[in-house]
Amino acid sequence: MKTFVFLLAVLLCTSTVFAGSLKVKKSDYAKEWCFSFNEGELSCDVGAVFIESGGVKYALNGAAKSRGKEGGKYKKGYADAASAQTQSGDLSFFLEKGKTLCK
Repeated sequence: MKTFVFLLAVLLCTSTVFAGSLKVKKSDYAKEWCFSFNEGELSCDVGAVFIESGGVKYALNGAAKSRGKEGGKYKKGYADAASAQTQSGDLSFFLEKGKTLCK
């Protein structure tokens, strides 16, 4: 029983670290949009901010980059946001918006 209570407490504590995700679309953020895709899902997990589109999680900050890499290379399904970024726009807007999901 003690083990169950401990595991439940751990799950409850860790679930508050991941606050959720937010669907974002180019049509809603036309001025700030800086990606080659038209929509994605912004998320934050223990300080690591990602935007996911087309089955790929793009790392928006250093914590996300280190989480997505293994042996110095990106794991399958992960990439650097620079690979999806267009020439116009800045990641900082989406990085800050993503950070709010961890609070």
